[in-house]
Amino acid sequence: MIQSDGKPRFIRKKQRQPLWPVGLFLLVTAVVVLVLFWPRKTKGPDQPPPPAVRSVTSESAQPPAPATAADSTPALPEEAETSTDEPAAPIDNRIRELLSEARQAVLSGDHDRAEQLFRKLVEADPGIAYEFGAFLFRRGKFKEAVEYLEQALPRVETPAFEVRKFLALAYYQLNRLPKCSEMIREALPIRPDKELQNLADRLSRELRLDQKYGNIDNTKFQLLFNGREHAGIKRAVLDILNEAYRTIGQRFDYYPPGPISVILYTETDFYTVTQSPVWAGGLFDGKIRLPARGALDEVAELRRVLFHEYTHAMIYSLTPVCPLWIHEGLAEFFSQDQVPRVGQVFPLHLLERGFPSGSLNAILTAYQESHQAVADLISRFGVFRVKQLLQELGAGKSLEEAFQAAFIRPYQAYIESWGR
Repeated sequence: MIQSDGKPRFIRKKQRQPLWPVGLFLLVTAVVVLVLFWPRKTKGPDQPPPPAVRSVTSESAQPPAPATAADSTPALPEEAETSTDEPAAPIDNRIRELLSEARQAVLSGDHDRAEQLFRKLVEADPGIAYEFGAFLFRRGKFKEAVEYLEQALPRVETPAFEVRKFLALAYYQLNRLPKCSEMIREALPIRPDKELQNLADRLSRELRLDQKYGNIDNTKFQLLFNGREHAGIKRAVLDILNEAYRTIGQRFDYYPPGPISVILYTETDFYTVTQSPVWAGGLFDGKIRLPARGALDEVAELRRVLFHEYTHAMIYSLTPVCPLWIHEGLAEFFSQDQVPRVGQVFPLHLLERGFPSGSLNAILTAYQESHQAVADLISRFGVFRVKQLLQELGAGKSLEEAFQAAFIRPYQAYIESWGR
């Protein structure tokens, strides 16, 4: 630096004091402050860990509606690998996809495919046991349905009323009457239900007779009978039922998964239990019920009645929803040799839910009209189309949709023009 007088001036540079002691002091001070005053996280002694959340899906189809626990994450049998870098979500999604596919198969009427998928799913997620049991019940596989419904009964995600109702109905079909009664007693306090109450009333009458009736079981039929009254007829009844199973099954290309319950009553017991009118020669209400007198001198009539009631059981195993004129018409078709020609005396749409009451002649005419209408359908379109109609109804379609799919023509147009 040069002064103004031009002489050089040497100025000595002031020496700096070292700064590291100050920095060290500040650092130590900051650490002490952080340790002493930084807020700490505390965990209360009674605070529970976060609960595991499990999503439970419930969808309604036909009442009572199946509910499933499809959001658990075990791997399906063919995907059970131990890779640690594979996230759980894709496995969970796979179960959802297969469950959706199974339900869609049910809706489309592909019950064999649906059953195959449900069997795979229930191995991966036991929470699906209820929905699978309900599905098996609707297919008439009551014994296996009970197995899965009993597995589902204690599970918290299982709908308490619905599983007990299904079990009561399945036990009843298997003639496990005390277990049926037990499930009804557990179900009705949960929710009033007219169907279960009616079953309870009927059950009280049947239980009084149960101890004096014997039984014969095979893979197709479970026969209950009065040991003293039916000693000479029980074998003939089974032989006729087996004949119906073969001959109708061959023509219709369908065999119920069974076994079908058949009860032979004394005449008094039949009317006491069923509350049927005096002209009734048999009844199907999920079970075949007959007033059999124990004599073999009316085998032809016994054969007609058994073929008729067996046909009802076969239809029921295909679809629980069927117009009465088709139900009775098909039963008459497979049990009678001659087709009556009466035409459409009663509008067919009035015979969908019931037959006329009162005059025995009117009831007989309704049976004959139904027989002729079904026989004409089979003659024009073939028995396969009638079977397709029942399958479409069993898949949940309306009568109009099912008829259109089976016969390629509107239901309303057909019933308005037939027999006039």
